[in-house]
Amino acid sequence: MRYLGLGLAVALLAAAWSGVWFYLAGQMPHWIDAWAQDERSRGTEVSWSALRVEGYPFRLVVVIDNPRMARPDGSWSGTRLTGYAQPWNLNHWILGFEGTHSLSDGQRTLGVSGGPLMASMRFAEGRLARLDVDLKAPVLTPSWLPGPITAERIEFHGMTDDGQPLAIAARAQALTLPDGVVQGLPPRIDAADLVGTLRGAAIPAPTRPHLAAWSRSGGVVEVTQAGLKAGSLDLVADGTFALDDLLRPQGAGVVRAAGLDAVIDSLVSQGRVAPQAGQAVKGALAIAGLAARDEAGRTQIPFAIQDGTLSVGPAPVAQVQPVL
Repeated sequence: MRYLGLGLAVALLAAAWSGVWFYLAGQMPHWIDAWAQDERSRGTEVSWSALRVEGYPFRLVVVIDNPRMARPDGSWSGTRLTGYAQPWNLNHWILGFEGTHSLSDGQRTLGVSGGPLMASMRFAEGRLARLDVDLKAPVLTPSWLPGPITAERIEFHGMTDDGQPLAIAARAQALTLPDGVVQGLPPRIDAADLVGTLRGAAIPAPTRPHLAAWSRSGGVVEVTQAGLKAGSLDLVADGTFALDDLLRPQGAGVVRAAGLDAVIDSLVSQGRVAPQAGQAVKGALAIAGLAARDEAGRTQIPFAIQDGTLSVGPAPVAQVQPVL
């Protein structure tokens, strides 16, 4: 009799849980439709070719085929978007991006493929509080570059409290760039990372209008640590940066680097830096290295970016292009 009662209790719990799951699964398409209608009322085109909910009994898995969102200032479309959540915690979603996805600001496009391409979104009181992106073996195809960008892995992490600056961290491993994109560096970057704080208005999407609005709002990136390893170059830096009216980086900081002589020689051989300027910079680096080397043997020198020109110490060494 005792076992019969236990069995009935388990059956009732299973039936109750099944009812909860099927209720949420049935409501999910209606909630997504309501969100899409709200976005359409704001002038955003929202569409998909198919939507289904799976994952019984312990997950809600929302599969959206051929999703697309378009506004006057940009668009996103993709082959498939899959969202994963636990029925008891709809404030945390894991997103999977399958196939090829495309971002556009109306003039330029960025294709993203490879994979797995994953993101984690955590919400608090209806707002996005944390975003984590993990792209494994991604292939990025910017329309404004002569070829694709590939990597072993690219990660991004962003977290904020309501009204507070956005804390960010990013890292790329085995990043391969098209030839000539970054002057003076080999096409393969072994590792690059950045930790800092983003201040200013929110950036809904990485488009020129949104970046310009962020810049006008007093947008600033405070870099507490940035690192780059490529060939013989070993570099760490910190500083404070913004964007000028042409969306070129501007700001100042301190760089600690080893292997800069090879970079300068490459810039000179490419005609990007005059031979006399190259010799002057190498001389200044040698002098600075006598007084300021860290434990890794890197030379510490100040740098600045102003009016599209990168200056290392007192010497201008390269032109800086707009970020988009």
